[in-house]
Amino acid sequence: MKQHFYSRVPSRIAMFYKSNGFDTFACSQDVSREFIEKELAILLEQRLSPEEMGLLRNGSLQPVYCHFTTRDGDFIESCISFLNLDYSGERSSYLVHSLIFDEKEEHLVHYNDSNYGLIKEMFVNDLDSFDITSPNAKPIRNYPEMNWKNKKLDKSIKWLVENFDTLTIKKLIFALTLAICGKYKSVYVVIPNGENPDVALEFFNSILMIFPYHLRKAISFVSRVNDFNKYPGYKFKIMSDKLGIAPQNKGVTINLISNMTYNIKDSDLKIGGIIPDFLYRLITHDEERYAFFSFVDRIVTTIPDVRSLDIKVLLEFVYLFRATSALYEEKTVLPDDDAMMNYLNIYEKYREGLTDEYRMNGMMAFRRYPTNYIVIPRPVFNKLTKIYPDEIAGTKHIIMNVCLDLIHTDLMRPQLFNFIKASYDMEDDDSKESILKNLANVLYGGFLLVPIIDMYKKYFELQREEIRSIILEKLFLTIRTSEIQQPLFEFVSEKYNIFT
Repeated sequence: MKQHFYSRVPSRIAMFYKSNGFDTFACSQDVSREFIEKELAILLEQRLSPEEMGLLRNGSLQPVYCHFTTRDGDFIESCISFLNLDYSGERSSYLVHSLIFDEKEEHLVHYNDSNYGLIKEMFVNDLDSFDITSPNAKPIRNYPEMNWKNKKLDKSIKWLVENFDTLTIKKLIFALTLAICGKYKSVYVVIPNGENPDVALEFFNSILMIFPYHLRKAISFVSRVNDFNKYPGYKFKIMSDKLGIAPQNKGVTINLISNMTYNIKDSDLKIGGIIPDFLYRLITHDEERYAFFSFVDRIVTTIPDVRSLDIKVLLEFVYLFRATSALYEEKTVLPDDDAMMNYLNIYEKYREGLTDEYRMNGMMAFRRYPTNYIVIPRPVFNKLTKIYPDEIAGTKHIIMNVCLDLIHTDLMRPQLFNFIKASYDMEDDDSKESILKNLANVLYGGFLLVPIIDMYKKYFELQREEIRSIILEKLFLTIRTSEIQQPLFEFVSEKYNIFT
């Protein structure tokens, strides 16, 4: 990680302005002035309230920690430490220390299941290590880079469930989700003892663990605000309970002391669908949470153009996970034909990002049709036949077996036969044999006689002797059926020389 330091310093150590005052005085190589002024400016100009100034003068104003991503995709964490005396010994000051992550280090921060995402020990909180008053002092333009150091969470995130009101935490999850997706400007949160940065960071790091990996980078965070106009654009802000309620044009307020929420509309609640309940459940179901995060990560990695910061896309991820993970009761997730159709539409969009196991789990839901002797609705069947050619072998077997089981009923034989016949050439050997054996039983039952014999004419001689024997047995058992006699005689005449 590259580092950047900013404070009130004498002119000889000021990097850009060359005067006594606030300036960059140390940074790692390649941290440009343009980058500093464009991406860090919001943190570098600190204006304190009278109350904060009083705390600063007596040395009790606590640091502020920030976690954010720039518009260009650079991930940065910063600490603003407040100094009751500057280098002159006459005025108060502050120090801004920022860490600028490369892609690999950012991955370590956000793609984990139990580590802190923002660690206060990574930051310098004073100027003691910089000899800024020395006559020989000068700006440091090649300050050493730092390596990220993982730190395990002190306790399970279940403490959120154990210590806070269920509905209020769900609304917080919901509000942050919509803020990530651009619906709300900011989410202001009041927590017990939130002025303590240790408490604020513990809360933030625990909340971070609730969200899928790729969304965490989008949760910009400030550990303390005392002014609604500060840190515009940051999504998640811990605020003082003395500040009151955020104006509606600033964002949502959630008070975890009084369990009151403000500026969350009932119409907005519908947008979140099942997301708040689902993510809240994951807090206490560790293995399921890890499974969901891996599930989503595989999709967004395999299909990079997925609009992952879209609430609709996140809802589809949740829906698809519940339908394919085998962790939920099928009738709860896919209760009816409309749900099955919705599932297929979502599945088709993201199937490339699913493991074979998840794909096969999802397709098992279609066993309900032959099991309950009910017709596959035309839209559902048409969608199945559309996606079938591009399916993996495992899901093809499941779909084909559903069709083969149904073809023994009176429900939809012609449509099923047409699908089976059209798919035959792309099947593997096991599936081909299963198709021919099942069709033999259908023919023996007196159905689809001529179409099945025509199909046998094309494929009979390519089969193993065992399969040919099964076909012949069923054919000859139907010889007294007048409709089949002429086609059967033609078949025997054509294939007689390869009979055993």
